[in-house]
Amino acid sequence: MVKSLDVARYAYVFCHAHSKKYSALLVQLFTKRCTRDISSEDYITYLALDENRVVGFIGLKKKLVDNYMILDMMHVSSQCRGKGIGRQLFDLGKEEAKKAGAKELYISACSSEETIAFYRATGSELTKNPIKEMAEEEPYDLQMTCPV
Repeated sequence: MVKSLDVARYAYVFCHAHSKKYSALLVQLFTKRCTRDISSEDYITYLALDENRVVGFIGLKKKLVDNYMILDMMHVSSQCRGKGIGRQLFDLGKEEAKKAGAKELYISACSSEETIAFYRATGSELTKNPIKEMAEEEPYDLQMTCPV
């Protein structure tokens, strides 16, 4: 149980793999990419911390695409789901998008039922105007948007 949750903006992140289904190499590659990307100058990053342990994060691309801010990465550790952490992170993402002048958050979401249910609960919907490059890069993802 998360007793004291602190969501703060950081310039770096340490990602920890919680799933045993991925090989160590894939986890290592993803962790390096994740850390490199969301710690760069091109991202706005928030971490959810529980007693100095990262339990969730969101990474937003600073550069707008049309009227969209891209929610590039978001994750909440499985043992911390259902506690409002994801919603808190998502709301911070919406605030950042609004401050940057975006009209909507753009989400290329994996098609798992849990993920889609989360985004739908935030008010996100399938977009009628997907960003072509993103849809082609991740053909099995659902392209969604959420008004800010």
